[in-house]
Amino acid sequence: MNRNKWSKWGAHACSLVFFIFVVWAWQYLSDLRVWKPYLFPSPLKVWEYLRSSFQDGSLEEASWITMKRLVLGYGIGLVTGNPLGMLCSRFQLMQNTLGLVSLGFQALPSVCWVPLATLWFGQTEGAMLFVVIMGTLWSVILATANGMRNVPPIYARAARTMGAGPIYCLIHVTLPASAPFVVSGMKQGWAFAWRSLMAAEIFVPILTGLGLGQLLHFGRELNSMEQVMGIMFVIFLWIGIRSFGQIKQLKDATATEDALQDEILKWFLDTYRADVIDQSVDNDQPEEALYFSRYEVMEKLLLHQYPSLSESFTDHMIELLYAELF
Repeated sequence: MNRNKWSKWGAHACSLVFFIFVVWAWQYLSDLRVWKPYLFPSPLKVWEYLRSSFQDGSLEEASWITMKRLVLGYGIGLVTGNPLGMLCSRFQLMQNTLGLVSLGFQALPSVCWVPLATLWFGQTEGAMLFVVIMGTLWSVILATANGMRNVPPIYARAARTMGAGPIYCLIHVTLPASAPFVVSGMKQGWAFAWRSLMAAEIFVPILTGLGLGQLLHFGRELNSMEQVMGIMFVIFLWIGIRSFGQIKQLKDATATEDALQDEILKWFLDTYRADVIDQSVDNDQPEEALYFSRYEVMEKLLLHQYPSLSESFTDHMIELLYAELF
């Protein structure tokens, strides 16, 4: 445990030293005039811009405007994309039409929506929202449809055997089982929404509020590279560092889950055999009913030893154990 702890601290220290070295080298080369200052400013110039922009409130206001547009457009994309993805997974006609359209539009660069948005909505907030929605929608549709199609059919059949209706199966069986795919699509949609919004703010000069994209554009027009790099740094912090943190959390959670999975597999397989489980069920019942009866017995044994397991992880473990035992 102590070794792992020191290893983590060592990795963080190496990362910190690396970034400090990069900033120092950047400043040192800038002082040597290796490149022209108006083409690539020094870290001190970028810091001076960020400090003055925060003091006069322009950067804070632009950040708020950008986040407001992003959250609204992203939310509409989610609310629209998830039901459409469910329809694509349920009906082959929807998959052959809307599914193929989504696959094509997802590969389309976000900036391609800007001319249409300008023509249809003018230089308004509606144009911004349209571009963000188009950047979010298609990845959410594809991820939701893919996730629901990959849910093992035995889950729904087992629920129907117990008398569950279609709505109950959807809410309590299919959606939880497809959650990893859906969440992955939501994260991808968030990244696409950012890209779309930056393209829209750069190319749609509206007067209802200047976002980070407009400040980036004005910095380019005024040849103020410290402003361009300052805005890029802010976007990097919001997207890059946040995404890095999410990936790290996901890796840590995955490692913990893998360790728990190995522990449970070893304990259960060392403790119980298939004939022990079959002593508690009627072996003359149909295959699907037999599966569900074994499932109930294994679930009780598992939750008795590990009562804090989540429902989805319990289902996953029972599937693995069932494959090993039967």
